[in-house]
Amino acid sequence: MGRKQLGLFLALVVAASGCSDSEDVMPGIDGGGDSGTGNIDSGPGTDLGVDLGIATDGGMSIDSGPGTDAGPECPALSARTVVTISAEITESATWTCNNLYVLNDLIFVRSPAVITIEPGTIVQGNDLSALIMTPGSRLVADGTASRPILFTSSKSAGERSHGDWGGLVMLGNAPINLQSEGAPVRGQVEGIDASDMRGQYGGSDATSSCGTLRYARIEFAGYAIAVDNELNGLTLAGCGSDTIIDYVQVHRGDDDGVEIFGGTVDIKHIVITGALDDCLDWDQGWTGRGQFIIAQQHSGSETGIEADNNRSNNDLTPRSAPTLWNVTLVGTNNSAEAQFAADFRRGTAGLLHNVIMMGFPRTSVDVRDASSVAQTASGALDVTNAMFFQVGADGMTYFATEEGDADNDASFDESAFFMSSTRMNTFGTDPMLGAPYNIAAPNFAPAAASAAGSSAATPPSTFFDATATYRGAIAPGGSDWTSGWTAYPEN
Repeated sequence: MGRKQLGLFLALVVAASGCSDSEDVMPGIDGGGDSGTGNIDSGPGTDLGVDLGIATDGGMSIDSGPGTDAGPECPALSARTVVTISAEITESATWTCNNLYVLNDLIFVRSPAVITIEPGTIVQGNDLSALIMTPGSRLVADGTASRPILFTSSKSAGERSHGDWGGLVMLGNAPINLQSEGAPVRGQVEGIDASDMRGQYGGSDATSSCGTLRYARIEFAGYAIAVDNELNGLTLAGCGSDTIIDYVQVHRGDDDGVEIFGGTVDIKHIVITGALDDCLDWDQGWTGRGQFIIAQQHSGSETGIEADNNRSNNDLTPRSAPTLWNVTLVGTNNSAEAQFAADFRRGTAGLLHNVIMMGFPRTSVDVRDASSVAQTASGALDVTNAMFFQVGADGMTYFATEEGDADNDASFDESAFFMSSTRMNTFGTDPMLGAPYNIAAPNFAPAAASAAGSSAATPPSTFFDATATYRGAIAPGGSDWTSGWTAYPEN
């Protein structure tokens, strides 16, 4: 739901180095600023307080492969030329870090255009703007650990807040489970007017690609147009298995952090912090995979994972049934809040393995609706090899009875189910994370002595990292994969 919060000033800086100040020209794009000097125009898009998470020593190694540095270094933000984007894009283009791209509307990228965004590039959104990749178009936003790509608000540091702009939307042609009179239909993405055909997604191509999003941050995005009709930080709708979503942070979104509508997209190395609604939300038949997922809730947040199949017909297929490994879900550990770690409902299935759930004042896992309970009976919905710590108002009530529970889940007993010894779940043991509740400088890495290193299962070797035989998203005493490219500005 849309809720605005203002915070304290946070001054942030960006590395400086030399790079040309030329700009790309394409339909719907206007160049702003003096291209001869690289000075930036005044007005929207001139925020000099953006934190790219970049080292400031000016020296960046050049290497090959995803997540490594290559090519010229990026200039200081004040030396970038403003490029304002105000209309749909129909031709392929490359966005480079010597420019500052400002979205001035809902920007639809139409098939077959490919938008390539180079490492270190900043894309800012004005009010009511968003970047929307329509089916058949493709985003190639492949950043690096030291030069992540940043999608953020156009407001100045200290003035930014949840919902300043609409975020990133990627629409594809993979299967979803929407139907009309028994026949499959395409979906219309939330947040886009129902009469606008450019917001449609879904199809029969399970392997189709929406593109690549790697080493990227999305900040202060997502806004509500109406109840249950919102844009999120990152929306993946009908994206197929050839889509690459890896090393992505979504920070302080107004609605959900990442919402997935159907499709077969896989996700890996995901950090979601401060979403005002749910951190990870799935619906409409998502059957992909995920590994190394961190979700941290702030005050006012609702659910770590909200999972649905289909709200109109809970048993439509393909049924939502993702498989997730190595997940860390962190609440506020504040008894005044009413947060859930995971809410499974409306017929969803899903398997969560090697999980840490901690700091949720309401409950850990809630299974709603008889159709979701049926998935637990068949083995299609389960949470195993998990650590539960500091759950409930007293820190020790791991499964609370939700209001109306006897009516909405056929009297399913979460406590008896998830506390069964066959699931290898543990309760009340501190996973010893560095600073999980710190919202300004969190540390989700367990100490080397953490019990998270024991009682874990071995992930399969296809797609998943089979060496991640520990609970949670980061190895106890191991390398913290969130370091260097994530950031946690308050405003």
